[in-house]
Amino acid sequence: MELTEIAREQFEDIELNTGLSECTPRTYSGRAMYGEQCFGIDAPNMREVAKFLCGLTNALGEDGFEDAVEFAARMETDSMGLGIVAYFPGVTFADDQDEDSEL
Repeated sequence: MELTEIAREQFEDIELNTGLSECTPRTYSGRAMYGEQCFGIDAPNMREVAKFLCGLTNALGEDGFEDAVEFAARMETDSMGLGIVAYFPGVTFADDQDEDSEL
């Protein structure tokens, strides 16, 4: 089963279980995506992104290990000056907050 969506609740569970405190989930359109939106994480450094990926792997359990590896293999990054955004083309962000709000 390919992982094609991350829900805000799922991100918050991972955040709680890993002590992730400096990352913010968002939708993002990266290089050569031509406006297509995907799941992304604003982070100060790759260490925080690695914590998220470890938490996701743990949340998916043994049966989801291959899905987590495939998810991580999708990752692209852009520099944001003081931090980075890690984004995952083909994975959507299901945000239960108001769509007009800034993430």
